[in-house]
Amino acid sequence: MSTRGSNSGPSSTARLAARLEQQLSTAQQITHIGSWEWDPVTQAVTWSDELYRIYGLEPRSCEITFQSFLSRLHPDDRERVQSEVGRALEAGGRFGYAERILRPDGTVRNLDTVGEVVRDEAGTVVGLIGTCRDVTAQVKAERLKEAEARVLEMVASGTELGMVLTTLVLAIEEQVPDTLGSILLLDSDKVRHGAAPSLPAAYNAGIDGRTMGPAAGSCGTAAYRRQQVFVTDIETDPLWADYR
Repeated sequence: MSTRGSNSGPSSTARLAARLEQQLSTAQQITHIGSWEWDPVTQAVTWSDELYRIYGLEPRSCEITFQSFLSRLHPDDRERVQSEVGRALEAGGRFGYAERILRPDGTVRNLDTVGEVVRDEAGTVVGLIGTCRDVTAQVKAERLKEAEARVLEMVASGTELGMVLTTLVLAIEEQVPDTLGSILLLDSDKVRHGAAPSLPAAYNAGIDGRTMGPAAGSCGTAAYRRQQVFVTDIETDPLWADYR
């Protein structure tokens, strides 16, 4: 009679721990949720790899402290978030708040943060733990719905067309950062300025009343061709020769 050796030794425990850690990391990537831990005594902050990615950083590429965390918040949110953390330390228990962060490339992300105060047996606060979920897509979708409802309400109430179009352009620009929107209106064979709140007034005046044609910028050419026109570089595209 023979017996098999047990697989419950230290090596199998380590493999199980590594597998569970990998599963947690994968789950965080799928859900866009990162985890964190903060030691209020040392001010040291520990982030999961996914939280680094949410902040636009390579995992474990830099040391995180509470102050460096605050520096990555949107300037308009820093004081409020700091107050939220202070209240959590005083009250204990679970807490949550919304925040905006600034990535190194300048883009803004919206996060939903939930945390909990950790105490030792004596009741002393020894840390905070929590998660951050990237809700940027949801926030954009909600704002788009609000903008759509606002535009429809303006149309129904007879608001002046220019104001309606301006509201529409601003909503689009908010959805797509670094975009400058413009709406031109077709008047016989000419294009008229409709709305372009982020473009210079002199430019808007300069193109107002231009005749549509086979090489009349993007909009004038699209009106002439009656189809979509895409220009990737207005400095070199021949359609923009008369508009540079």
